[in-house]
Amino acid sequence: MKKHLLLILGIAFSLSLMAQLPNGSVAPDFTVTDVNGNEHRLYDYLDDGYTVIIDISATWCGPCWNYHAGGTFEEIWEAHGPAGEPGVSTNTTDDVMILWFEGDPNTGLDQLENSNLGNWLNPNGEGEVQFPMINDDNIRDLYAVPYWPIIYTICPNKRLTETGQANAQTHYSNIANCTPATVGNNASIVSSTAITIPEGCTESATGNVTISVQNFGTETINSFDVEATSNGQLLATESFNGTLETYDVTTVEFQNLTISSDVEFVITSDDDNSDNSLTQFYSFSGETAQKVVVKLLTDSYASDIYLEIKDEDNNVVWSEGNEEVAGNYNTGNESAPTDPTNPLTNNQSYEWEVNLNSLGCLNFFIGDFYGDGLNAAAAGGTDGSWSIETQDGELLAQMINVNYQGSDEAYFKNNEISSINENENISFTIYPNPARDNAKLTINSKVYDNHSQLSIINVLGEVVSKVDIKLNEGINEIPLELENLSNGLYSVELTSSSLSISQKFIKVD
Repeated sequence: MKKHLLLILGIAFSLSLMAQLPNGSVAPDFTVTDVNGNEHRLYDYLDDGYTVIIDISATWCGPCWNYHAGGTFEEIWEAHGPAGEPGVSTNTTDDVMILWFEGDPNTGLDQLENSNLGNWLNPNGEGEVQFPMINDDNIRDLYAVPYWPIIYTICPNKRLTETGQANAQTHYSNIANCTPATVGNNASIVSSTAITIPEGCTESATGNVTISVQNFGTETINSFDVEATSNGQLLATESFNGTLETYDVTTVEFQNLTISSDVEFVITSDDDNSDNSLTQFYSFSGETAQKVVVKLLTDSYASDIYLEIKDEDNNVVWSEGNEEVAGNYNTGNESAPTDPTNPLTNNQSYEWEVNLNSLGCLNFFIGDFYGDGLNAAAAGGTDGSWSIETQDGELLAQMINVNYQGSDEAYFKNNEISSINENENISFTIYPNPARDNAKLTINSKVYDNHSQLSIINVLGEVVSKVDIKLNEGINEIPLELENLSNGLYSVELTSSSLSISQKFIKVD
């Protein structure tokens, strides 16, 4: 999420750029001991039919303290907590369990009573908190805590939802959203791991994929089959044999699975419901030539975005977006440096046609300054997306996860130097890019021109260098002396009798 939205609202402290558990995830199980020495296992409470609310806070966190001291959980505990527990009314609905965690591994147990904010075990001086208070160094990683506090409601079906700092009535009403078990046989694929695709231009990958299957039916499941298919072809079949009670989760592993495109995993055994398939998406490098089209839909934080394509020698052959972000990714800072040239607009679609003047394997890269990818919806904005296509509209690569954190990338091959189309008489490339004291401009001209000009322009639009050149038909190589230029972004502009074209480059030490 965008940190500055969280701080303006005053509801949370940003922690770090972790991949938060999405709503609907199966809650990881845990067994913990509270400050009074009592043991608690999450799945035991869920199996007994309780909805569990967990609050993961830090003792130094002001919003955490304010919510904790506000008495919301005491109100829920009294009216809905487990029958017979201290502080629970004799008229309890007996369907909610509350577990409160101090989750910062850098905070000691003594801070529960002696923090700078107060005594967390007795925040109002009216007696000790009755629901379990737990100091646990592992819960932060287990639940990928992105900020303090984070509050989840976990249904008996083991699915979690982030419910936040709601009042007692709203928290209890969330129980109605817990999906009950369906009558009959209902095995459901709930998640899968992914094969790691090697970096570079590759056409396939081999690895293990683990499929998680949950029983959402009222009947015990003793066996089922899962098929992995790709492009209509059966890759492998794996089976489960055992005992899977209602809401229990098991795994099925596909070993040494070789894939070259997206894979669909389907439970093929008899099932009374349709939620028995899941597709694992993969993005492989494609082959292209001449040109690619880079498409970008910016999210609500367009100034965070920088894009580039590099060749096999790590030279930047194309770039767009905020060049001030280049090299600054996953920072956790809410305000990106100002783009000095051509800022992207929030929630805007862009298409760039990129001439490929480098052969071999090219790397597309998109970086995000803050570190949540194009996932602005998590902070109340609108998500974005990216993709790369050939000039004929064939998809080469696309975004798989909207929250790619600091960066996302793809690889593709170029088999042919970019040709000059019928509407262009001249094309050129700069090498290397970024450049230090010297670079070379390679111009491919379709015509002879004795009166061309070559200009170098800074980010303020000022011409810092201009020279008259003669273009011969074919390949022209022109050296560029850059030692007198300051570091930063520049444009090389070539003006001939037929057209004017330009390309950006970066001057570095």
